[in-house]
Amino acid sequence: MKVAILSLCLIFGLMLLATRGPLLWDAAGLALADAVTAAPLTAWGECERAHQTGRALLLNENYDAALPYLHTAVTCDDDRWAWFDLGRAQYALGQDEAAAQSWQKANAYGYVARLGATAGQNGDVAEAQRAWQTAVQIDPQQGQAYVQLGRLLQESDPEQARQFYEQALAVNADFAPAYYALANLHLRQFQSAADALPYFEQAHRLAPQNIEYLVVLARQMGGVDPAQAMAYWQKLADLAERQRPLAYHEMGNLYLRQGDAATAVHYRQMAVDLRPENAEFWQGLGQAYETAGCPAEARQAYEQVMTLQPDSRLAQNAKERLAELETAVGACSVTGNR
Repeated sequence: MKVAILSLCLIFGLMLLATRGPLLWDAAGLALADAVTAAPLTAWGECERAHQTGRALLLNENYDAALPYLHTAVTCDDDRWAWFDLGRAQYALGQDEAAAQSWQKANAYGYVARLGATAGQNGDVAEAQRAWQTAVQIDPQQGQAYVQLGRLLQESDPEQARQFYEQALAVNADFAPAYYALANLHLRQFQSAADALPYFEQAHRLAPQNIEYLVVLARQMGGVDPAQAMAYWQKLADLAERQRPLAYHEMGNLYLRQGDAATAVHYRQMAVDLRPENAEFWQGLGQAYETAGCPAEARQAYEQVMTLQPDSRLAQNAKERLAELETAVGACSVTGNR
């Protein structure tokens, strides 16, 4: 009897397994999956909480307290923003090398560059230097950081500045700002216009639309090759409408130096016509007329200088020239509009 009962139970169990087996195995599989994924999901939640806590402390400038939370966040979740915040806390605590490593993982070179630029604009040279040195550690291939470090040291340590500029060119041989910085270094600190000129030319070649480069190059070229300088000033006049008055004024200066006062009057009159509020241009026109033997026209130009800037150095010079020309007479043979 017992054997019969056991046999019936066995048959019933086999039938249940045959009909419900797949559902039972699915339930077991889901339970196993939940057990496997629960730990990572819990870890992710802990990372997020650690990051948010650390970030809150960071924003309250409680850097020491923020640090362990942010370390926890980056340890269990390789998130860019966690690394970024960790770097901010480390930098605030003076841990510059560690901050550079964290910011490197966060790809935060641009943020540190802004720190350096802002400190420089505020006149905090030491903080600007610190930020740019950190930027170099984050990305040693960024020529911009070396140029900025050189500019910070150009007055106090010209030789070290030169090395930074050359390092910028070592990582990027076509970086125009580095050539321009080297040119200014040779011109101002090393007092060598001859050494500066090739660097000015290279900067202009690499960035032909840069107005600042072109203006300085044209001025430096004036004492070496007036014809080439004239071509540069004409290029500036064609390139930038707002710079045309300056270009014409300087072209007049070149013609004066070559002894062609009549042409100098022509260009300087063009400068005045475009920028009649500029006292320096009127001063230049007066000089050109005076050199051309036109005292009446020169007096009129100098009087404009005194009207526009009565208390300036230009006005004092104009007053002196007017005194010299008070009794001068002569018929002018040139005109400003040729």
